[in-house]
Amino acid sequence: MTPTLWNQAVKQDGFYHIYNLDCGQIPSSCQEVVEGLPGPAVLHIKGMSSVCRVIVTLLHGDEPTSLRTVLDVLHKNILPATNIKIVIVSVDAAALPPLFSHPFEPGKRDLNRCFREPFLYQDSHPANNLYRLLDGLSPECVINLHDTASGVPSFALSMNKTPAHVALGSYFCDTLIHSPIIIGALTDLPLEGPVVSVYTPQNAATKTNEKLTKGLLALWQDKSVQGQTEVQTISQPRRLELRRSAALTYSDKPVFGVNCTLRNDIESCSFVTLQPGDTLGWVDHNRLDHFRIVGRSNREQVSTFFSANDNCLTVNQTTTLFLLSKNPELAKSDCLFYFSAE
Repeated sequence: MTPTLWNQAVKQDGFYHIYNLDCGQIPSSCQEVVEGLPGPAVLHIKGMSSVCRVIVTLLHGDEPTSLRTVLDVLHKNILPATNIKIVIVSVDAAALPPLFSHPFEPGKRDLNRCFREPFLYQDSHPANNLYRLLDGLSPECVINLHDTASGVPSFALSMNKTPAHVALGSYFCDTLIHSPIIIGALTDLPLEGPVVSVYTPQNAATKTNEKLTKGLLALWQDKSVQGQTEVQTISQPRRLELRRSAALTYSDKPVFGVNCTLRNDIESCSFVTLQPGDTLGWVDHNRLDHFRIVGRSNREQVSTFFSANDNCLTVNQTTTLFLLSKNPELAKSDCLFYFSAE
């Protein structure tokens, strides 16, 4: 941040607050923002009404496109219809070299899995700090911005599919994933207003996301949150999780000594309809024992949805995958992907 802007910051409850923000003082690059901030920050933008809307960005330190797009909107210097709070979260992780390559600091947990006990109620834990901030603001709505793989269509995710959640998601995409599975994500927080995570594709280092810019500008200027477009809802998807003891990698062929190898281009399967027999990767002699299904019932069997004949991991039904990760650490600590099956 510029020295003048930094001098305005007030540290309180785990965040550096900058009030009465002069958008002309905001650096033009994500690098300058991350290198200038000493920690998580809240930018306060005064609007035409006292209603509060919150935009959370950089919850993961390796997601600069969303932050870059938020900066682009700020630089347009448009008076918002309501008060806007922009929360820049994982500044320390983003600043680790090389910049924007670490979702969270080494040795620490994924913050977007810490919005649950015991972390949520531990004093000074980042999840507790953010929860208390949001709860104290009583926002009309919260948008949590994430980057996803290039080429993947934008989508939204929420724990609920009320008209308010659907309307909020419609500013950014035409697909809402309704997932009531409690995993400690920001969308799990018990706030009064709707909380929706928005996933938009990463762009090149100097580019913003045009669709995200358009959605943010509309939300910025609308006096009330209202549906923008028809939204398709995918309800109650399941998760395919890998057991902690299993080794995972990504390749174009099976990797000797690794329990599970997923296709190197697995992210290209996102929102693509897969047919029975389509290949996702390869497994060793333990086959499907490495996996578990989490979703609608504790009794669901992996073999209902997937096969491992000849050590080739395939789908058994017409299946759609989403929320895939090619980060082995994230995939193992969280899940390989979400899926819906007919």
